[in-house]
Amino acid sequence: MVSYANMRIPKITTPEQPVRGQVNHILLQSFVDGPGNRAVVFLQGCNFHCIYCHNPFTINLCNACGLCKLHCPSGSLSNQEGIVFWNEAVCTGCDNCIKTCPHFSSPKIKQFTPDRLWRELQPCAAFVSGISVSGGEPSTQMGFLVEFFRIVKSISNLTTLIETNGFCGPEAYNMLLPVLDMALVDLKIIDAIKHKQLTGQELSIVLDTIRYLQANGKLQGVNQVIVPGFHTDEDITRAAGFLAELDPAIPFRLLRFRPHGTTGEAFGWESPAEGSMDRFVNLAQRQGLQNVSRSL
Repeated sequence: MVSYANMRIPKITTPEQPVRGQVNHILLQSFVDGPGNRAVVFLQGCNFHCIYCHNPFTINLCNACGLCKLHCPSGSLSNQEGIVFWNEAVCTGCDNCIKTCPHFSSPKIKQFTPDRLWRELQPCAAFVSGISVSGGEPSTQMGFLVEFFRIVKSISNLTTLIETNGFCGPEAYNMLLPVLDMALVDLKIIDAIKHKQLTGQELSIVLDTIRYLQANGKLQGVNQVIVPGFHTDEDITRAAGFLAELDPAIPFRLLRFRPHGTTGEAFGWESPAEGSMDRFVNLAQRQGLQNVSRSL
């Protein structure tokens, strides 16, 4: 196994202007966030506000309203210089703070410089095949992401991957391409009106990003969460046709919506039936896509 413990981290940021990222949490091992066994970093902040978001507490940065303090049984939250400070040492992990936050945020965010984040992941580096960055939406912290991936590529042979909604647009990814191996794009739905209803944002930029990442050899695949009442046979047919025109080999994975982790109206939605998921897979394959799969 490769050991990275004694390797020197290249000096990328400066003491005067260190780049800092807002990190929600870190998984040292995952088999569902890209190929192989990967460490996953979840960044805070998203430019979508999906009705069915499964991580709604990653959408916004904390605005220090202080309401979470009232619901913290361990006293791990306090106001310090206009921010909510989280004392991890006394936190019991009840998550009352994020459950009661009306701002779709969390006080349990950690700030990392790129080199400190690498040091956090370094103990597992010899046991994973790569590092994935998700969110939230990683492209909203592009400067930090680029600097972090530069360290990863300079000091290890780990692959780099982002899970993105594509809404920052092609130009935003220019600086990232040299240190990016793969991108998984979450295409919410290909109908422009429904896309706006689901996410609050326009669709066309996302499609441009998919085209751009594919043209530059970075598109690892496209995921789509199937939401009853929104996704129809026509939506799947159009999405699959769009991808097949770019490259029939693009992996297209259909994910069954589940209410776990959602809030508001989505918490009462039902998961799509087995028959619907199978039908959607068949429809996508009939458009010429060679690699269509679905979740359980």
